[in-house]
Amino acid sequence: MKKFYFISTLLLGIILIGTSQKATAQFDFVVEVCADSQAVVDLVDTVFLAGVNPQSIKNITFYGDPLSVGYFKGGYFLGFKRPQGIVMTSGKSEFVDDSNLCGTNANANFNNDGVELDPDLKLLSGENSHDGCIIEFDFRPTADTVRFNYVFASEEYHDYVNDFNDMFGFFLSGPGISGPYSGILEAENVALIPGTNTGVAIKTINVGDNNGTVCATSPTDSTNGEWFKDNSRTSDPAFYKFIYDGLTKSLPVKAGMVQCEWYHIKLAISDGGDAAFDSGVLLEGGSFNAGNVTAVTDYTHPTVDSLVYESCNNHEAILYFTIEEPMGFPYIIPFKLEGTATRDVDYQLITTQPGDTILIEAGTTYDSVIIRPFYDTEVEGEEDVQVIFNSIMCSLFAVPDTATVIIADLPEMSDTALNFPVFCQDTALLSFESVLNGVSPYSYEWYSFAPPKFTPEVEYIPDGYDYYVVPVVINDTCGQQVSDTAFVIVPELVADAGPDQSLCNDPDAQLQGSSPGAQSFWWTATPADGSLSGQENIPNPVVSPTVTTMYEMEVTDNCTHDDIDTAFVLLDQAVADAGPNQIMCVKDSVTLSCNTGEFYLWTATPPDAGLSGQEDQQTIRVSPNTTTVYRVKVTNDCGYSAEDELEVTVNALPSADAGIDDEVCFHQSYDLQASGGTSYFWTSTPVDPSLSGQETLANPTVTPDTQVDYTYTVTVTNANNCTQKDSMVLQVN
Repeated sequence: MKKFYFISTLLLGIILIGTSQKATAQFDFVVEVCADSQAVVDLVDTVFLAGVNPQSIKNITFYGDPLSVGYFKGGYFLGFKRPQGIVMTSGKSEFVDDSNLCGTNANANFNNDGVELDPDLKLLSGENSHDGCIIEFDFRPTADTVRFNYVFASEEYHDYVNDFNDMFGFFLSGPGISGPYSGILEAENVALIPGTNTGVAIKTINVGDNNGTVCATSPTDSTNGEWFKDNSRTSDPAFYKFIYDGLTKSLPVKAGMVQCEWYHIKLAISDGGDAAFDSGVLLEGGSFNAGNVTAVTDYTHPTVDSLVYESCNNHEAILYFTIEEPMGFPYIIPFKLEGTATRDVDYQLITTQPGDTILIEAGTTYDSVIIRPFYDTEVEGEEDVQVIFNSIMCSLFAVPDTATVIIADLPEMSDTALNFPVFCQDTALLSFESVLNGVSPYSYEWYSFAPPKFTPEVEYIPDGYDYYVVPVVINDTCGQQVSDTAFVIVPELVADAGPDQSLCNDPDAQLQGSSPGAQSFWWTATPADGSLSGQENIPNPVVSPTVTTMYEMEVTDNCTHDDIDTAFVLLDQAVADAGPNQIMCVKDSVTLSCNTGEFYLWTATPPDAGLSGQEDQQTIRVSPNTTTVYRVKVTNDCGYSAEDELEVTVNALPSADAGIDDEVCFHQSYDLQASGGTSYFWTSTPVDPSLSGQETLANPTVTPDTQVDYTYTVTVTNANNCTQKDSMVLQVN
């Protein structure tokens, strides 16, 4: 059958992309294309075979167009435990993360019929092959089983299920393997439908054929449909981030073999019959497991899961030594102990076997050892127990693995008292979270409330008194208990009647009274001023005295505090108010403003060149390099003058340091190093997701997920709240 490609369908797909931003936002699936054949080999080595000991892998090779292979991330919808891996295609991998346009045809790579010489792909399907992509390598299993996970996807679904079938296979050869395919010995295809001997293909896993109708209603004539996922409807979750019309669920490859013998595997895919409508195989990163032993640490404490404390509810660490698949023979793993902690002094080691040996029995997948710390009164800080073992049973000279457990002194909790100043009838938020030195999480009982409160922080509103005692009992997760006390203190009131004012030719003046925390105000005038009548209880009355008058403001709160301040309204004098003293950082600027007058004259000590041209302005903007006193002379429209001054304190910037430029290997972690201040904030270009949640740390640990140069910039703040930035470049190799 000839395949037809409809422009109208393509246009429809483009329209659908523009009208479904919500669906796109649900996925972050991205494919990065390999630049050359060496990049493919490196990708196989570092991503697909991640975690496999280098001594168990050799002879990684690639045949085909490098553009057909890419690194994917964000592949949660594929059903993998790890959302990243390798995609092999019979087209170009750059199109795999495009929207499904239904009628998309070939994205042909430049290999075309180059895999005609590979007999296995042709034997597999009986059709001519095009656009081939082949990865091969040798490996040595340390167990009697090898396994990995993959997904097969194709644009042949659902249109050409019964006509054209792209071909792919995983051809395994080696001791004990026999089959019709070529290899070091005879090879077999291990890409099988689980529980069967049937190879995975479009014809063997599908939900039927639409007879060439593009993106029509999904067919219902299922063949092993329980392993199939549809992606041909705009309502399908991955439609806008995954090019293929259909895909399998995550499928396992599992093959038995002889321990410690060398095997060869060929991963191959190509177009079948013609070079149109491509297919792809997605290999889960790190899923290739040839039987290595993995050490996993568990902790018996319900909340502490990173180390063990001495005397913390009999807290223990359990090291589980696991293999992926049970074997038909016992697996013996000797180990030795190192580290700063001393056996039988700082901890007891409990094993299931005599001697320092791990034994994974036939038919099981793990054995364990227990590290139980002893309690002593010595302050030792953190000590470590290193369990060193050989995870590669086929090599006596393999680089050993190390499982580490940290033992720490139990931090002692002590009773604490904190003051919480708050104005009368305002809300104080009481909390001891910032000063607790036990082991989190904590439990609380604020028993002075009725009923008691059990939250980490509580609200308290003082009313009627100036001093309150609020006790709380706190327990840490290791069982330590303290009785802490919060003192709620209502501060004294400070009345400020505002600056003196000059009426001169103005008919009235507005008093500028204030007092943070005050609940009531009361003004009186000497001599008496009838214009104040009816405004005595507001902070800012407007008055029109006929002679120079003193106004007194008394403030009170609803606890026990009061205060008094005075301001004058002058009829035959000027008033100068330069404003409050200010604080700034070097290279910043501040705005200074005095009260309203007819004429102004600013001067500076020491002289400030930046003042030039602003001397006669009411409001000025200055940037002194050192602490400076500014004086202003204000002349009103009656010809009276007055002077006032303020001080601008200039603080130094921090010596920001983001560390030196450095490099790190792909998928490895790196500790950033900032210094020079009291607080920090990191950003990165491009954005590094591993930095999230660590931006305010001086030394965050990052794990860049892309092989590009990252620029990490830190904003450093010192004790005077001045900031400075510095950057470093981290090269990811």
